[in-house]
Amino acid sequence: MDIWDWVGRAHDELEQAGHERLSQLLRHLPDAVCDNHHARVDAIYPEALALARAAENPWLEVFVRHWNLQSRILHRHEVEDWMGEAVALLEFANRPETRECPQSVCVTQDLVNCYGNRDGPGFADERIAASRETLGRIDATWPCYCCIGGELIEALLDAGRPADALAEIDRLEAELARTDEWHADPMGESRATVLRVLGRHDEALALIDRLMEDTEDEDSRVARRVERARLLGLMGQAAEGAEALPAFEAIDGTHSLYRGWVEAVALLVRGGALPNEWVLERRLRDMFGELRRNGVIRHGLHLCIVRGDLALDRGRIATARRALADGRALIPLLRAPLDGPALLDRLAAEIDYEAGALERGGGGRPHDPDDGDPEADLEWLAAARAKDPDDPDLRVDEARAWRALGELERGEALLRAAPAGHPSVALELGRTLAARGDWAAVEAIGRRLCALDDDEARQSGRQLRLTAARRTADRAAERAVLEEALAAAPDDPWAVMMLADARAEDDPRAALALLDARLDADPALDPGPWDWRRILIATRLGEWGAVRRSAARLGMTFTTDSGPIDEVWEPIRLRVEDAVDPDDPWALRTGPVTARVASIAPPELPCRFGDEVIFDPLPVEAPDDTPGEQPGGPYTYRQVEVRAEGGYRAFVLDARHPGDAAVEALSEAVQALGGELRDVTGDGYVVVDPEGDDLVFGLYARLAVPADRLRDLDALLTKTCADWPGAAVWTELLAALDERERLAAQRAVMELWGM
Repeated sequence: MDIWDWVGRAHDELEQAGHERLSQLLRHLPDAVCDNHHARVDAIYPEALALARAAENPWLEVFVRHWNLQSRILHRHEVEDWMGEAVALLEFANRPETRECPQSVCVTQDLVNCYGNRDGPGFADERIAASRETLGRIDATWPCYCCIGGELIEALLDAGRPADALAEIDRLEAELARTDEWHADPMGESRATVLRVLGRHDEALALIDRLMEDTEDEDSRVARRVERARLLGLMGQAAEGAEALPAFEAIDGTHSLYRGWVEAVALLVRGGALPNEWVLERRLRDMFGELRRNGVIRHGLHLCIVRGDLALDRGRIATARRALADGRALIPLLRAPLDGPALLDRLAAEIDYEAGALERGGGGRPHDPDDGDPEADLEWLAAARAKDPDDPDLRVDEARAWRALGELERGEALLRAAPAGHPSVALELGRTLAARGDWAAVEAIGRRLCALDDDEARQSGRQLRLTAARRTADRAAERAVLEEALAAAPDDPWAVMMLADARAEDDPRAALALLDARLDADPALDPGPWDWRRILIATRLGEWGAVRRSAARLGMTFTTDSGPIDEVWEPIRLRVEDAVDPDDPWALRTGPVTARVASIAPPELPCRFGDEVIFDPLPVEAPDDTPGEQPGGPYTYRQVEVRAEGGYRAFVLDARHPGDAAVEALSEAVQALGGELRDVTGDGYVVVDPEGDDLVFGLYARLAVPADRLRDLDALLTKTCADWPGAAVWTELLAALDERERLAAQRAVMELWGM
């Protein structure tokens, strides 16, 4: 069963029935999952599910719900919140109206993963049985054969049966080899994992290096880098392993990668390639907290043990004891304790030994209070507070150290037990509660500080209230706090700018007037971010005089002295926060905060080519200047709004490559229609010449033309491509023109040529 063939036919049927938006979302949901763009999954899923149900298509509902669970369970391990949905979907997928849906088989993987994430070894036997039963209902022609097979391998490893797992991989790959879809190493990741567990590190590394040559799958590429770093650490090649290890930001939020990343980090720290510092404990504890909240118990236990071992390595016995306590609390939550208690007992014995050695040695490591190490701060603070337990400053220092380590509950308890009336205690309590997200309490503390007869306390109180207002999107409260701040410091340009920002959405002209009054009244005021805010607000209002005044203060010059600014600056990229397309489109900057979109999106997405947009001047992403990468590059800015739509439509031209000269000639002809042609042919794109079954180079191009020139583009392609060798098709354009007979003919050509 070719699941993706069914999905492709479903897209065509949806588009023909007028459900273009649902078709678009279904295209992007699996891509967002596999590329670890989980925020995009969360944005797509509710709308896709609602549209699938509105279309009264239960098969598509299975598809949408399954891919949401792939993100929630397989990638993010959100077992606690989504176990019920996994059970419900399994029931839904086995109803008479959904049982034959190709995606229904995959639903088993979602539920098996729930149990595996909760306690893999504890549920190993049940997972093995469920995986074998599912594999017995399908064959190697199903795309999910490898997925379910991978679940079986993981379960066998969790059961402590690596030799059986390797034999099972051999059997599964033998079945796959009998199909027409065979490719090298179809279960490569599973095999590499088993080889590592068996201690055959050289073989596992060679396999991972071979798999790394596939650069198409972003999720797999990051996972392979993690595995490569772990193997290099095991092989004593720590420096090389540190180079291979992805940055934490690449795995943040993808909990399926946490255990491998943590184990790699521990190996590389012990190999001297990474520092063993308190910031590592903070990161590991945050990861543990996420796993614990998600109900991922066994992996959380392993993380506690790694935390404890690393803490002992850097001489932080108190931190190791906290990790031990976190681990002990997980034991009752496991399906089967197995070796968990013994691992914790080993850690406890090592802690006791190190503590005894420290006592016998007469003290701990020397500490400089100014070195910014909260673990070390806690050691001397404990001794200081024992002498003066009511000192508010000591309580604040200790609570701040707990906050730095992510131990918010400890800091809060310490501060709430302090004698009342100390502003510094109230401020630190507010910051601790802000870190917990208790914004109502933060607002209340801020108001208490603002009521004191102390300028510094009032300023701190306003900052707490402002943070709470922004995090709860309370614009009225935000404006009220900023108006108080401006009244306290009427000449402060920062206060003016922040209040203008707060007013900009509801009353942009009042916001601009506020900035004008401050900036134009004092020519001696240094240029700064307040000028950029005036440029942004004035551009949105079309007040070009204000734009030019701040631009002049910032040293900009233009070719015109009045009216809109429309010049040619540098290329940039735009971050469109609510877009389905995961790629940041290219644009040509035309002014301080304006740009014209230059990217041609795939035809299933809205065409934004030629759109005139306004962007926020604060970059959200700087050029990538990391070692080994191409230096420089474009800045990425957040799009604020579209000033004017370009009015273009986008289509695809798929063909046997006619040669560079022919493509260039067509590009010039498309430009004469007022459009653009972009050759986006990937490396190695080939089509099949049906006359000799030879593979020949293909052309894959995107075209954008004004919406009123579609017939002209069709005529141009018909005339031009008639002289090209082999086949050429432009099916999306024919569909837009309702040329059904020609569309059917071109689809037959695509099938014949393997396009």
